[in-house]
Amino acid sequence: MANTSTSSEEQSTLDAFLDRIQVVSDELQRSNSEPRLTTNNPEFNLTSFWQTLLSYVQNLSTQTLKLCIVWSKPPYPSGKELNELITPMELTLFGVASSFYSYHRSAGLTLYKLIHGNVAITVSNLHSFISLTSEIPNKRPTNTLIIAYLCDSSNNSKQIAYAAEKLVEACENLEKMQKDNVQACLHVIKSSKDLCKDALIEAQQAIVDNGDDGSGSTWSSKDKNIAYATVGLMKVTTATLNKLSSTIKASGFSSNESHNRDLDNLTLNTDQLSPRLDNLVISLYAPVTYENVETCALDLHDCILNILQFTRASYFCKEADMEWISFLENACKHNIEKVKTTV
Repeated sequence: MANTSTSSEEQSTLDAFLDRIQVVSDELQRSNSEPRLTTNNPEFNLTSFWQTLLSYVQNLSTQTLKLCIVWSKPPYPSGKELNELITPMELTLFGVASSFYSYHRSAGLTLYKLIHGNVAITVSNLHSFISLTSEIPNKRPTNTLIIAYLCDSSNNSKQIAYAAEKLVEACENLEKMQKDNVQACLHVIKSSKDLCKDALIEAQQAIVDNGDDGSGSTWSSKDKNIAYATVGLMKVTTATLNKLSSTIKASGFSSNESHNRDLDNLTLNTDQLSPRLDNLVISLYAPVTYENVETCALDLHDCILNILQFTRASYFCKEADMEWISFLENACKHNIEKVKTTV
């Protein structure tokens, strides 16, 4: 290695790689709204899928560290040396993409979405990392510029190291993420539960603050009674998610497409709880519009009941689960009546 800067040959290699990364990234973006799910491979095996995907991911992590080291300070790799580093990295990128697109619909849409998100982040971080390396001066500088650049090389090295760290971290997240649709479903339920808990805490704090959101407007006594009534419905929401999580842990499995379809439908429904709960909390801030509060409460009530009714008919619902489902259905109906009466 004898270069103190990247020549046009090296720059061309990096730019071409960036273009190919962008193609993969664009395709991932399209597949976010229109999933490319394989449906015609009866031999699909989820364990083999993960082994193949993660072997490429581990290679990408190793290759990132190698490239980070050679770009940490001058002298930089020659065109041939750089090509020897970039070519296997490019093949690894295509391996990650092709492995991801081999995912079969029968393994579950919820898991697919989580894998998609992690793969997209990994590709985005790869683009950022290579972009930084390509920003090293692409013309052979004068002696004065060399001295100035070397003085700043520690900062440049830190930027490249940070970008490499983010890429390696994304690879590790893919390795550590949920490996089947049951785990993916539990992850989504937990995320929804955390958001709903935050909204409940916000509503309870609003009661303490008498509905003041900082604008100076506060609740009337009727407003406060309505807020108390809605909190009961919010607690039913978090209780529903808690029970669903326990039920899936106990009885959920993802051995066939029918089971995964139930899990996917459940996560689609539970994803709707948090925004509806947020809308209800927002409707409580002064000045309160009673019609809006009732509309938001009914919307949340209907969503909870739909989830409970769906759970009752799903494969993971056992006879012992009927008791808590009935209890929460009654609690949901009781609390919406309290809201209606108070309004």
